Amino acid sequence: MKSMTGYGSAALVTSEGSYLLEIHAVNRKNLDMSIFVPRDLLALDALLRKWIGSCVQRGQVTLKLTKDVKTHEAAIPESALLSSFKQEWEEVACKLGYAKEDVTLSFLVAQLEHLPSKTCHIDLEKMTEALDTAFQKAIRAFLEMREQEGEQIAHEVTKSLDKIKSLMSSLGDYAQGVAEEYRQKLEAKFKEFTVTNDELKEKIAREVVLYVDRGDITEELGRLSAHIKSFEEKMRSHEAIGKLLDFMVIEMHREANTMGAKSQSLSVTTLALAIKSEVEKIREQIQNIE
Repeated sequence: MKSMTGYGSAALVTSEGSYLLEIHAVNRKNLDMSIFVPRDLLALDALLRKWIGSCVQRGQVTLKLTKDVKTHEAAIPESALLSSFKQEWEEVACKLGYAKEDVTLSFLVAQLEHLPSKTCHIDLEKMTEALDTAFQKAIRAFLEMREQEGEQIAHEVTKSLDKIKSLMSSLGDYAQGVAEEYRQKLEAKFKEFTVTNDELKEKIAREVVLYVDRGDITEELGRLSAHIKSFEEKMRSHEAIGKLLDFMVIEMHREANTMGAKSQSLSVTTLALAIKSEVEKIREQIQNIE
């Protein structure tokens, strides 16, 4: 069982420079990907999405590939270029009625940022090979974190399931005693009247049968037990089971709710509410399961 949250990273060094690859994810009902790469590597966007799709089935996954730009790598413009650039801007300034002194060094440097950069050819084949190696390292760390968080969630869910089993055992014991308790109450009530003999016994028996039939939770206990067994089996799967577990929790909640509604005993109602509380805890936990 894996959670949907995770993080992994890896560095890669190529002839084009150094990069940092990061992958992280948060909860999402379906798989949704956001890819952020340098503009000159946009051609690899589809490939990166394919790689992620082969490893992840649910979650909001974000992949970032950031180039590490060193200070000494920053290009310093040549004085001749700045001189020519300054002269052109001074001519523009004069035509617009501004003084030449308004064209300062800081102004020129700011304008250089908007000039198209020199186009450099990137060997996409070699870049893809380097990126693949880094991706495998990052995705391993990412998936390991998901597994670890999934184990923690499974531990908490198991505690709730064990609690539910214990409550169900007590619920079964109480439910069996409800019929006898109700029979004794009816018998005592009927004795307050003048009705005795076989007619009294028949009325008591009939009322007890009707009462037990209305409040019988045997079927609900059986279905809830089956849901728990299936739930525990699915928890051991390495597939994406989050949606299925969510559906099973809804069914478990329905059975617990029905038992509480059918019961006319305070003890049974209290136990049914306790089961619903544990089911709700499970529902909250599995919201982060892939």
